[in-house]
Amino acid sequence: PATAYVALDNHRNDDWRPYLFKTVDYGRTWSNVTGDLPVKGNINALREDPVNPNLLYAGTATAGAWKSTDKGLNWTNVTKNLMGKFVQAVELDPVNQNVAYAGLRADLMKTTDGGVTWNEVGGPTFVDSASREILDIVVRPGNSNLVLAACSDGLWYSNNGGSTFTLKLPGYFQEIELCPSAPDSVYVVKRDVFTNTAGTK
Repeated sequence: PATAYVALDNHRNDDWRPYLFKTVDYGRTWSNVTGDLPVKGNINALREDPVNPNLLYAGTATAGAWKSTDKGLNWTNVTKNLMGKFVQAVELDPVNQNVAYAGLRADLMKTTDGGVTWNEVGGPTFVDSASREILDIVVRPGNSNLVLAACSDGLWYSNNGGSTFTLKLPGYFQEIELCPSAPDSVYVVKRDVFTNTAGTK
């Protein structure tokens, strides 16, 4: 709980370099973990593996998704063979560190081999929307089949590891958070804040 990351954005001053910092003492001190991320690639999203803190995924604005296996010292572009370069959301499976998700604007991509290959998931209802923007992705701890996606056209839910999704709430959703002590309690950010204590199912 003492660990946190902060990504800074300085593009308003025509500075497109990524800035990523980490604290392990509740913010008293910070270290730079930008490493060798691309010079032009503001960081939109970051996830640390809940079991292996060495493993990080970062989504950038212009250079795709990147992976580090040494706490941010070195980074590898894991989506360089994909068309999309704007990655707004990334998420790691809390059980299987080889499984990860990346939101490339309207496309939800999933890897099951640590980022070597990616496949688009979501099913026909979810995939058929070129105007959608995927803003956040969350996988439920303890049940990797349950996936939530906050999107510009609603809050979407999957119970089969992202293979298909159903729309739970319409609207423009920006963020999802699960209560650490009760992961069936879900908080989502829209223009208001909703809480669900009935579970993620």
